[in-house]
Amino acid sequence: MLVKIFGIMDIIAAAVLLLLRWDIGKIAGIVLAVYIIGKSLYFIADVASIIDLAAGAFLILAVFGFYHVITYIFILWLLQKGVSSFFG
Repeated sequence: MLVKIFGIMDIIAAAVLLLLRWDIGKIAGIVLAVYIIGKSLYFIADVASIIDLAAGAFLILAVFGFYHVITYIFILWLLQKGVSSFFG
């Protein structure tokens, strides 16, 4: 059950990261960045958590207007992780 909640939150974070391209959802972006960074620090022994840490950092950067091509990779990362949590 908790894994599915994490998955939903990852999908929402990916959507907000995409919307930040058009300056939509800045407060949600900050909240979700704190969530992703906190979750990644809790599970830091896992390699995927290190990528989550980078995704959280890019989410914070996107809130402040920095949007790079790499950001789309993190959007895909969060989406695939969120979707896969429903099947695993």
